[in-house]
Amino acid sequence: MKVVVKIGGVALDDPIVRRKCATAVAHLVEDGHKVAVVHGGGITLTRMMERLAERQNSSMASALPTPRRETSP
Repeated sequence: MKVVVKIGGVALDDPIVRRKCATAVAHLVEDGHKVAVVHGGGITLTRMMERLAERQNSSMASALPTPRRETSP
């Protein structure tokens, strides 16, 4: 059987949980399954994505035209 195992990034930050996940995946392979493991990025990736979003938002804000004030004749 083909199995996809998704391991959350936070789980990978904990060495005990990481070892348990690796052991469980190894048992699946030993049982003859074809295993694909996908993962989240953990807190490091989350923080990087937040910083990139902040940079993008600030650069987009600076690219917006400045509203013109109407002057009376």
